[in-house]
Amino acid sequence: MSLDDQRKRPNQREQSPLRAFRDHALIHRVTSRIRRTLAVLRFVDLDSTTNWPDSVTVVERDEFGPLVIAIADAIVFPNGSVTAGGRRLVSARFGIGKHRDEATEVIDVGTPCAFLLSVRPTRLNIVKSIGPSLATLGRFSPGVAVVVPDLSEKPHHPIKTLANACGVTLAGFAITRGAARRTGSAMFVRLPSPTIADGQVTRFAETLRGDATATPTSVYLEYNNLRGPLGDDSIVDVRFDHESAGARLLAVNRLSVDAIARSVSGASSVFVESPELLPFSEFAQPTASVTIVDKAIRAPRDPSRVTVTGSFDMDEALRDGLALPRGVEVISRPDYTVDDTTVDAHRFFRNGAWRRQDSSVLRERSLGPWLISVTNAIVAPNGSVLLEDGTLLAGTYFGGPQNVIPINGWITDERSGRAGLAITMSRAFGNGLMQVAPRVDAVNRFDPTTSFLVSHVPWNDIAQMNALGVAPERIVRVHQEQLQHLVRVPELIVSTQLQPESRTARADSRWMSEFVARLTPESAHTPGRRVYLARQDSSGLRGGCANRLELDLIAADFGYEKVIPELLTFDEQLRLATSTVDMFGEQGSALTWSMFMPSESRLVTVQSKPDNLQNRYVTFLNPTLAARGSRFFDVGAVRAGGHLSFEVDPRALRTAMEQLP
Repeated sequence: MSLDDQRKRPNQREQSPLRAFRDHALIHRVTSRIRRTLAVLRFVDLDSTTNWPDSVTVVERDEFGPLVIAIADAIVFPNGSVTAGGRRLVSARFGIGKHRDEATEVIDVGTPCAFLLSVRPTRLNIVKSIGPSLATLGRFSPGVAVVVPDLSEKPHHPIKTLANACGVTLAGFAITRGAARRTGSAMFVRLPSPTIADGQVTRFAETLRGDATATPTSVYLEYNNLRGPLGDDSIVDVRFDHESAGARLLAVNRLSVDAIARSVSGASSVFVESPELLPFSEFAQPTASVTIVDKAIRAPRDPSRVTVTGSFDMDEALRDGLALPRGVEVISRPDYTVDDTTVDAHRFFRNGAWRRQDSSVLRERSLGPWLISVTNAIVAPNGSVLLEDGTLLAGTYFGGPQNVIPINGWITDERSGRAGLAITMSRAFGNGLMQVAPRVDAVNRFDPTTSFLVSHVPWNDIAQMNALGVAPERIVRVHQEQLQHLVRVPELIVSTQLQPESRTARADSRWMSEFVARLTPESAHTPGRRVYLARQDSSGLRGGCANRLELDLIAADFGYEKVIPELLTFDEQLRLATSTVDMFGEQGSALTWSMFMPSESRLVTVQSKPDNLQNRYVTFLNPTLAARGSRFFDVGAVRAGGHLSFEVDPRALRTAMEQLP
């Protein structure tokens, strides 16, 4: 090899990688430029051009321009993006999103559908965007199937109610991740203009206003936040002034849109706490006056105004024997000590096998049935108890709710005599039977003449109170919707909780057993029954188990008698529980009746708690059943969904039932 050849070889070795890198970079730049050019040619922004593709047809116009469009041979992706004729469409005005993630499969839809995907389903957006769009589709194409985001886990979603009111139907499918839909004609409605003068909003209000029957003369629309939309403390003064003048307070975050429409429909004057609430005023009469309230701080303050100035932990004071605030006195306490409750009776089924409940769940201890007297107590509708100086008596055992909101309101009711506290944050039937009833029983045995402050609940609790020996005339209702309305009681009797709201294994099984014995009928009815507590709604659309019919079949195969407690009276449900030795059902309030079953009974419940809670989830049922020699079986055989709406795995559930210890 010549000297020149030897000199060239190393140079070639050095230049080859560099040359390759340069060539690759050049190819990449050219390719990227071509791809961008092709993307521009395929991309059409319907908002910035009047030269729309042939596949897009304007089928309805109004004073603001195109109102409804139809896209032929369209593929609609989960994020709301659309392709048609090989071109990608985008439009903020029609809710057609930008292309990001492609779907893994495309499913053909045989009929034309309307799509409504790009809005957040908050109450305000329902008024400003979703409702007007549904009403527009109902006028243009009555009965058209509308595709919305997946609402399977929200059985009471307001969109489902509004669809009927607006004359459209919800399609039998929803856009979900991973699947796009191809249809011969996809309709989209232009989203309403930001101004409330938009005709779509007005016509939507007219649609809902037509069914309204309420005729208030003045309405005050509030957030139901004690400190106003922006934390303005003075807003509560303004609310009370308007209510005192005859205005009806409506909390927009606690009512459905159709309920607000019915309530506001006859109003001749509307007051709103913020410009954001102005769209709700469209439901009032066309000639109604609309005012944004003045939140100026007034001075001096109303002397009936009460504000929380501090808190006192009653749990710690009672547990450790600390001094109580002035006016707070212990008038009764148990003559026994509450011991730790065994968890041996609790089994849970996870991942194909039954396991014992971990004893580490023993975290808190019940105080037993203590009775506390509070002089000149101030009670809020959420169950909070205040002293005259604004001190909040807090504590789970004492009865104060968790996550107590700051109280800032007026004393609107002055009771003349002693009253007992019977309020719970949750208004479900099970909480009433578990939390309210034992405390009412304890107070009523101390003074059978006292009245009770009782929550307004969606179910009829008169039979329960009657079983406890409390007549209707001794019940004083409080409404959680009116958080700033306080009640002063010269002497309030408060019972500690039967067990903490946090659901630990340390509850007072003796207190519960004595309470159950007092309510249990003397004569047994059909002893030894094996009962499956079913639900009246077999479809699962109202929440809970989505494939509830599978539960029905499995319960029947294992010899359970199907009973729907919703169809029975309170007394009939009580007699049913006292004669049942084997109870089966899905999670819910009805299973609270298991604490009335005879000794050595069995409860099998289908739960949907996540796996990360399996080692510490114990209900109040555990100590009650364990104290009676009964057993509690918690089946986790869920294959989809969450706590509010889940789908059970029939094969796993059958395995669990066959392997019951």
